[in-house]
Amino acid sequence: MDGNNSTCPICAKGHLTQKKESDDVKFGDERVIVDGLLFSICDACGSEVTSPEESRHNKRLILEKKKQLDGFLSGKEIRMIRKECGITQQEVSKIFGGGEAAFSKYENGDLVQSTAMDRLLRVAHAIPEAYRWLASFAGVISDGNTDIVKNIINTTFDTTDTKPTHKMLSVEHREVLSWGGTYNEAANMSVNCNAAESA
Repeated sequence: MDGNNSTCPICAKGHLTQKKESDDVKFGDERVIVDGLLFSICDACGSEVTSPEESRHNKRLILEKKKQLDGFLSGKEIRMIRKECGITQQEVSKIFGGGEAAFSKYENGDLVQSTAMDRLLRVAHAIPEAYRWLASFAGVISDGNTDIVKNIINTTFDTTDTKPTHKMLSVEHREVLSWGGTYNEAANMSVNCNAAESA
């Protein structure tokens, strides 16, 4: 990203020196100042140029500013949520949808997540039960050691209600859900297995 000492692509004689600036950027009807934007100046012809690396850096700054204005999670915050859950980008894409490439772009600041995705991430981070349900439904078993991801596979369901209880739902029982079975069917399977073991 450093443009210092690079040859000027305009005159092919001078050398570029990288500079930083703040610029006025418009988002809809609102204008804001974005700091830290990069560009380079030629010491021979005086041309101002922006390299691909500098353009990528500037785009990320601008998108992060847009996230801030819209009240969205920043790329760093999305990465923090994923790290706290102890899951990879591939696993997080299975849980929340959107694709592995999309989550990489969310975290790096190359893409702004949708309103729905932002809210889903916030809910899953704030409510452990919601995260456990999503992770279990997606078939993801995390290696994380935080409370939010402990024993995902032990999510349990009552035989007469869809609310969690203290009966264990194993991997095999979750397969009932994967092929379209109801929570009650899965829970009944759990009860039958427990009864057989007791006998």
